Amino acid sequence: MYQWLLGALGALLAAARRPAPPPAPPPRKRPSHSSESPLKDPDETQSKKKKSDSAAFKGENKVEEVSAGVKLPDEATSQAASVSNVAPTTKPAEKIRYVSYGFSPKRPTKTPADSALEEVDNIPCGTNTCLSTSRNDKYHTKLGGTLTLRPLIKKLEGRLCSTAEEAMEREVDAVFGQGLPSDVLSSAFKLEITRESICTLREFQWLDDEVINFYMNLVKERSKKEGYPTVHVFSTFFYPKLLSGGYNAVKRWTRGMDLFSCDIILVPVHLREHWTLVAIDTREKSVKYYDSLGRNGDWICEIFFRYLQEESCKKRKVALTVSEWTLQSMEPDDIPQQYNASDCGVFMCKYAEYISQDKPLTFNQLHMPFFRRRMVWEIIHQQLL
Repeated sequence: MYQWLLGALGALLAAARRPAPPPAPPPRKRPSHSSESPLKDPDETQSKKKKSDSAAFKGENKVEEVSAGVKLPDEATSQAASVSNVAPTTKPAEKIRYVSYGFSPKRPTKTPADSALEEVDNIPCGTNTCLSTSRNDKYHTKLGGTLTLRPLIKKLEGRLCSTAEEAMEREVDAVFGQGLPSDVLSSAFKLEITRESICTLREFQWLDDEVINFYMNLVKERSKKEGYPTVHVFSTFFYPKLLSGGYNAVKRWTRGMDLFSCDIILVPVHLREHWTLVAIDTREKSVKYYDSLGRNGDWICEIFFRYLQEESCKKRKVALTVSEWTLQSMEPDDIPQQYNASDCGVFMCKYAEYISQDKPLTFNQLHMPFFRRRMVWEIIHQQLL
């Protein structure tokens, strides 16, 4: 028994006297399997490298986000570097560092829209010529090279171009505001426009005779200025009188004047619940019918040509030859058309207003809300813009 204990102790002492074996090397990691090909496109590698550099720039070196186009002072740059414990990058003092969300750190370039808007902003207030530009999908209406009031206030990125136009907008709102329907808001041409009548220029309202007759007289009054064709207009009551009583019922309407000395003769025509226009051009010897619903009016052109024949024979003793004149009902594709059941009166007035200037009919249905408000201002101030 003692001999076995002595042998065990001896073995333990021998093991303690042996030198310790060297530490085993750490196990080698097996390479992870990747789905990517070992051969990579150098352009793709370079792109990924740029992305990683940009991520490092955003994550480590940047302390706070700064909007594009703002210069970081040198002191602020060095302080940012010291806070993030990253050595500041030495850059020439004249260079500007740009940092922005989602954009590369470089100076933003000016877009063509920015340049156009700057040119528009530099136009003096009160002028009517402007550019058709867009920014952030916001478009500005361009009519024949002239940007008319939109809608009475031209807004470019929330900025007003003219305080005068803002005042005009307030005037129109006041007309549509509180007041008695019988209040007379404008008086001229032996006509009176009440609040009740002018409120027919609200959207989706049918225009009444008083508004149309007053506006047509404004067109005639403007034709007296130099540079405009001479224009004569008949009232809305002329056509029904001619239709019911013939020439004898309306022969006194031109007493003391030569109708054929005028370049253009405009006649509003009311067909039950629809307004249209007849335009007679004595220069080109034509009778044209304008209908914003595209309906044919050849028979109306014939009625007015027979009137012209009798007027010429009785007043000038000159017979009109049919072959020398053109009777035409305008096709829907040739003139602006309405797409609702309420704007025929406004279309008719704008046909007359454009024709009286020998201007092409460049408007459309989208302009009608603006035209309504503009007509309110023109009637109140008794002048066409």
